Amino acid sequence: MMSLKEPLESIDTIVIKVVAVTGVLAFILGLIYREEIKDILMISFLLCVISYYVGDLVILPLTNNLIATLFDFGIAFLVIWLTGLGFFHADTPVLLVSLVAALFIGVGEYLLHILMQSVLHEQRTE
Repeated sequence: MMSLKEPLESIDTIVIKVVAVTGVLAFILGLIYREEIKDILMISFLLCVISYYVGDLVILPLTNNLIATLFDFGIAFLVIWLTGLGFFHADTPVLLVSLVAALFIGVGEYLLHILMQSVLHEQRTE
């Protein structure tokens, strides 16, 4: 049975993910390449929904941190690249921006997975 603590920890995880992904994208896309905030927020939302539900709730529990992080890197690259082709300014190097942003997001996801696994371990020992 799910305790009251579990939904709050899920919300904490989602908030951390949204803040981290939006921060990376805002810095790279907003500050460096002057992309529009609405595009950054749309990409961040799309990416967080996919990576949380597929990467964190399905892939991570079935595999390990490395596999889940590789998935998150791949999905971040694809989402940023594909949406960037349609939304970014013509002078933005979409492929390079997608790769760099995905690398930073991947590092953040790796650390977030460690946090999630330690919380799950605590719940199992209680």
